[in-house]
Amino acid sequence: MCFQNRQQVVDAIRKTNAIVNSLQPEACEQPYGGMSMAAHCDGAVSAVDQIPQLNAAQGRLKQLQAVLEMFDKGTYGICQGCGERIPAKRLEVIPTASLCVDCKKKEEAPASRH
Repeated sequence: MCFQNRQQVVDAIRKTNAIVNSLQPEACEQPYGGMSMAAHCDGAVSAVDQIPQLNAAQGRLKQLQAVLEMFDKGTYGICQGCGERIPAKRLEVIPTASLCVDCKKKEEAPASRH
């Protein structure tokens, strides 16, 4: 899904923020539906087991915030490396892409040795 407008990015940030908040260790100490979250989470995945999920969600949130900044600047879909348009198919696969395929390959290529 390529972001067609700013509101889609804002909605994705809101959803991702909710995920991040639900994975925070202190979330299990807050009241939840008349019982403590700890009681609610009894038998659920431990906080330590949630660390990879939390890290992934925080990374996604950071990417989405960068996309929101690109929308605000009018640069979403423009490669930050070469300034050319990022193909729509790439944005459909990776909606947070800030580089075209060629620039991404250059970025990931090991420095050539002489």
